[in-house]
Amino acid sequence: MSPAPLFTPTPLFTVVTPVRDAAATLPAAVASARGQTLPDWEMLLVDDGSTDGTRAALDRLAATDSRFVPIHIDTRGVGAAMRAAIPRAVHDRVVTVDADLTTDLRYLGEALNLLDQGWDVVCGSKVI
Repeated sequence: MSPAPLFTPTPLFTVVTPVRDAAATLPAAVASARGQTLPDWEMLLVDDGSTDGTRAALDRLAATDSRFVPIHIDTRGVGAAMRAAIPRAVHDRVVTVDADLTTDLRYLGEALNLLDQGWDVVCGSKVI
């Protein structure tokens, strides 16, 4: 039997997700984040100049769930979105995920366990 998860005053990890015109995929991204197994996390969603309502959707989401943190920047690309978000991460364990969430966030508990065992880097990818 696994021990009960520990609740910490700061998140165990931060998910950084650049988004641009992602209003259609945002609900699945939010559901995946909420469906992963660890209790303490934050998700920084970087709106990279969306024109489809993504900005408003992120702001509404943040108003109802403080784990989701919108960051709004001018259109500058994924690299700029990452550079805007990573320094704002509450935790030093940062996971990057695309807005279409082709990476299933349910693996995060296992990935963090590997880091706790001394691994330096853990990388996940979808299987095609």
